[in-house]
Amino acid sequence: MDSLIDHQIFLVSSLCLNHYQCSFRRWQGYEQTTHPEAKLELKKLAVVSAGGIAGSLSRWGLSLVIVDHGFPWATLFVNFLGSVLLMVIVLIAERPAVSLGQSWWWRPAIGTGFCGGFTTYSAFAVQMDQYLTAHQLASALTYSLVSIIGTMALLRLTHRIFKSKQSNQIESSQPE
Repeated sequence: MDSLIDHQIFLVSSLCLNHYQCSFRRWQGYEQTTHPEAKLELKKLAVVSAGGIAGSLSRWGLSLVIVDHGFPWATLFVNFLGSVLLMVIVLIAERPAVSLGQSWWWRPAIGTGFCGGFTTYSAFAVQMDQYLTAHQLASALTYSLVSIIGTMALLRLTHRIFKSKQSNQIESSQPE
């Protein structure tokens, strides 16, 4: 058991020490090495954290503005909006013509950080548990289906709109 705990501590310390350049070089007899990309990893950690803070505060702010009245409208809206935003980020990142130069930070900051902090599967799970505990099976089924089908429909629509605009841009840029 102790060796398993030591191994887990080593793995955690290895992740933290190697990637985020802490000053410690040894942990329980294991040699730590510093990766050359450690500074970039620290920058990514910072932008993901900042994005996560902004996303979480935005979700909290929307939950104050959108009154639920018996149905979790705020969570549904946040998850719809966050899913669409993440889809747009993925589609922009896939475009070969996009040159963001040194702007390496936007995907981890907005995609992982903001969208990760903004969308909330945990609130969905808690609300589903509340419906099921109160034996409100129709509400639980409605909420889960609206969440899944609504998200898929919005993502499909976003994909179509984005691809349509992209093909229109390609057609308009070609010489006649």
